[in-house]
Amino acid sequence: HSDHPYGRFLNCVSRPQQYTGGEWNLEAPEKGKPRVTLVYPDIYELGMSNFGLVILRHILLSSGRFDVRRAFSPAPDMDEILLRENLDWVDLEEYDPVRLSRVVGFSIPSEALYTNVLHLIAGMGLALRAADRQDDSPIILLGGGGLANPLPLSPFADAIFLGEIEDRGVELFEILAGRGSRIDRLKRALEIPGVYIPALGRNPVEIQRTENLRSDYAPVRQLVPNSRVSQDRAVVEIARGCTRGCRFCQASQLYRPVRERPPDEAI
Repeated sequence: HSDHPYGRFLNCVSRPQQYTGGEWNLEAPEKGKPRVTLVYPDIYELGMSNFGLVILRHILLSSGRFDVRRAFSPAPDMDEILLRENLDWVDLEEYDPVRLSRVVGFSIPSEALYTNVLHLIAGMGLALRAADRQDDSPIILLGGGGLANPLPLSPFADAIFLGEIEDRGVELFEILAGRGSRIDRLKRALEIPGVYIPALGRNPVEIQRTENLRSDYAPVRQLVPNSRVSQDRAVVEIARGCTRGCRFCQASQLYRPVRERPPDEAI
């Protein structure tokens, strides 16, 4: 890993393979196309276990329209080195600085990760508040179940997507990663259902839910992590939602109604 920007530090940190990428089934990036980086704002061990991120990555890759990268939070020992040595936070595919992406999309499953999001935005060298960013800065897109109330993070987001992104993901990323000034792209994105643009005011936004678990949304050729992960298995999504619908359960309310994949499709 002599070409890795963290190369001289990899023998000093725990589980260095979480920074090197190169997993089984990894495809080469589509260079020359708009670069988008998908971020899980926690360590590799947890991020690679998040199936929502796997689905979104699969949909964007299948479209053939993007150079799709991944990035995760450095563990505390590596984070300390990055700050001390003034090193860039990089993606796992080509070790390029995340700040060079056209769009950086954060998948946020829990409110507990809000401070990680802010730390990583600062780690890219960007202004924390969206209003203070330069026009050539990447667009910061937030989504995931941890945004049931999007307002706490709204000053720091350029765009927020509420709900399940499968049906709208390619269209949204095409607009945000496309041509035009930052504000022009954000205005166009506002026309997509489920999109909230804090800089353009508070307007009613309907949480999006995909109607069917379509087979082309299902990632089959999944990445095999090269470091232990918390959910160490391949995933086949046979259903989404819960038949009980308890009112106190956030997940039960967010992922309504129950949708089931036919057994022959699951196989």
